[in-house]
Amino acid sequence: GCLMTFIRSLFALALAVVITGCASPATVGGIVVPNQPSMTFSSDLQRNISVAVVEGGESTNPLWTSELDGTTFEQALKSSLGNAGLLNQNGDAAYTLQSNLLKADQDLFGLDLQVIAIADYTLKDSSNKVIFHNTYKTPFTAGAGDSLMAVKRLRLANEGAAQANIKAFLQGLSNLQIDTEQASTTGKTASSGKSKEQQIEDLAAENLPYTEYMQKFREINAQ
Repeated sequence: GCLMTFIRSLFALALAVVITGCASPATVGGIVVPNQPSMTFSSDLQRNISVAVVEGGESTNPLWTSELDGTTFEQALKSSLGNAGLLNQNGDAAYTLQSNLLKADQDLFGLDLQVIAIADYTLKDSSNKVIFHNTYKTPFTAGAGDSLMAVKRLRLANEGAAQANIKAFLQGLSNLQIDTEQASTTGKTASSGKSKEQQIEDLAAENLPYTEYMQKFREINAQ
């Protein structure tokens, strides 16, 4: 009767949970990009980037699917930058990074579970000028050979796609060439918006020691 149908439905649901397990969110350790010896970075970027904010992502529903949340992605991004020798934790970074985790498209059916992570990255200097911006779309597939449990395959696919995304970003940074002379004057005379003549007049009015005056005079003329 109805009672037996209900009991059978309840048993089937319990069995499904036992077979599939509960979904777990992507982990920081599964996303972090280890040091890549093949990547080299401009000396001006080394230990000179702080992460301002990471937006986006979704939290995990334990009875449904593994998700990738912004906090986990941010921690993994910081650790990856640290492994690459780029992260500044002293509060005096010349460059600020903002990332948006736009979405992670998940293929929930089949033995091979694919996730496509899409994130953008914007790097600004101390004058708030954008010196790098790009969006990366990185797929990753976890198969039955990675795990017999579908929910674990999905977590592995989430982590793999996110790791590939951060790695693509680091590769983009490694191709970035920075004019260190221009960067060194950022926020000083170069960003004042005044003409050279006006800057020289202002400099003369400061009554600086001769050597300091000449150094700043050369900096203004070099603009």
